[in-house]
Amino acid sequence: MIRTAICDDYPAQAQIINALIDKYKNERPGAEIQLHSFGSGAELLQSMDSGNIFNLLLLDILMPELNGIELAREIRKYNEDAAMIFLTNSKDHALEAYGVSAVQYILKPVKESVLFPVLDKVIPMINQKKESCFLFSTPKAT
Repeated sequence: MIRTAICDDYPAQAQIINALIDKYKNERPGAEIQLHSFGSGAELLQSMDSGNIFNLLLLDILMPELNGIELAREIRKYNEDAAMIFLTNSKDHALEAYGVSAVQYILKPVKESVLFPVLDKVIPMINQKKESCFLFSTPKAT
């Protein structure tokens, strides 16, 4: 299961992205994606503070208080490996996106013809990382 966070301060934009992801899942039955939407960077960070981990983050850049680039820097403190895709109206932050290891920078309006190939590339990468990790427990040292 790929835990995905969408963060956009405009609910209508978040709904569009949700609908695109749902369409993507329907067209690719093996794509197991769980969506979580957030209206601000603060909400997303609060969720992460509570222990929620996301493998894929779809982030708007132009948001009040904490823009998408600043949010990505904070997210990297929690998770260095999460795949980040920026979805924005502005070309102005494209170079900064590489500074936080973004996978892609997509201009709005987001089109299926642009988003789906990116997801086709990113989802196998995420699944491969998940498969290469394992957890084990050890007895407590006395």
